[in-house]
Amino acid sequence: MARMKDNPTKKPFVTASTGNHAMGAALAAHALGTKVTIVMPMFVEKHLLEKVKQYGPEIVHHGNDLNEARAYAKDLAKKSGHIYFSPCDEFMVLAGLGTVCVEVLQQFEVLDKPIHNIFAPMSDGALISGIGCFARDAKKQAGSLRPKVKVWGVTAINSMALAASLSAGFPIETETSPTLAMSESDNNIIRNGIDLRLARTTVNHVVTCTEAEILAALRQLHIQEKQYVDGFSALALAGFNKIAEKVKHETSTVILCSGNYDRDKIGKLVYGA
Repeated sequence: MARMKDNPTKKPFVTASTGNHAMGAALAAHALGTKVTIVMPMFVEKHLLEKVKQYGPEIVHHGNDLNEARAYAKDLAKKSGHIYFSPCDEFMVLAGLGTVCVEVLQQFEVLDKPIHNIFAPMSDGALISGIGCFARDAKKQAGSLRPKVKVWGVTAINSMALAASLSAGFPIETETSPTLAMSESDNNIIRNGIDLRLARTTVNHVVTCTEAEILAALRQLHIQEKQYVDGFSALALAGFNKIAEKVKHETSTVILCSGNYDRDKIGKLVYGA
């Protein structure tokens, strides 16, 4: 938002999201002293909504899924003269998300250890393509601490749009079903945007996980590791667990990217309470 060159008069912004991007947009607008309207689908859970509200954005509810919310946000921006920015088709957004890869690489350099694999959830492609770009640059500087880092995109079997699009080489619309990895279920349509084009050249492997595998990873994180995250984060660990034997002699990193969980809901899933 700070880098938008076509916004000299601080026009208000419009975007669409179900959680993470909404919080980032709201926080950025607050820091920049500008306004943002965030279009969110009708199904957004209360705890996510409250987190977004704390930064003071205008929130509009529209649509049954993220794709409908995005279409409405674009139309709203056009009619109001505000600036629409996409959560997954803006270079600077993808670069910001990808900085987590920079942090990982820097930490391994401090530890004086090599890194071979990075596992991350796929969702709409923004996070995984951002990570993939930085990992690709690391490959160009490959050495003893930076062998050819492989990026593993992990997808829920109930939400396969990006995985199917990567396999086909062009955008694919798929059926979606409810999933513990909530951000995954938001996306049944992948467009031929920056995220898809980058993911096609930077994601090395795709791992598909069932709901049972995601739940097992979620329980592992909460009970064994004391990492209180949501199902979207657990998706990355589920992918690693699924092929752990294959990479057992390599150093792997699992990206836990989201802590947007409802304590009561997660408690019932993890502990059966």
